[in-house]
Amino acid sequence: MNYDLKLDADGDLILGDQVRNAADELLYYIPTNENGDAPRLTNEPGPGRIPVREMRTVSGEESQLQLIRSRLMTENPDWLLYPNIGADLSDLIGKRNAPATANEGKEKIIRALTYDNAFSANDLSVEAVPVSSETLLFDIRITQRLRVLRYALTVSLKLGVTNLYEINP
Repeated sequence: MNYDLKLDADGDLILGDQVRNAADELLYYIPTNENGDAPRLTNEPGPGRIPVREMRTVSGEESQLQLIRSRLMTENPDWLLYPNIGADLSDLIGKRNAPATANEGKEKIIRALTYDNAFSANDLSVEAVPVSSETLLFDIRITQRLRVLRYALTVSLKLGVTNLYEINP
């Protein structure tokens, strides 16, 4: 079974919206048949016809925010082909909210965001601030071409819950 997916606001994969034609009719495609005919589109539902779903691509700042979010929420080795791409922030669970824990979190975030040169270490700044006895706030700033992209993340050292915040200057 084939699915067309997109990311929701929380970074989770969901089914894309079904595509409509100019006459506002839902579109389906008919896969290659036994005769080897190429797949084709139709507006008539039926057996073996698969809904055409929209998968929006993103670029610019939105793609950078999506990249940051996906890497911060990834535990290694979740991505088989990229075994070290995640931040592994769950490693902080159970640790004291101390400068050493904050530094470990910063190092994990920097490692994940600079893995495979996604972002340059020179453009990246990560600050850690304790906001409660069991929660750290990480303020991530990426400066590119005189523009600053900010992203904030809180991590509960007790529960492992993370909350992501996009900060628009």
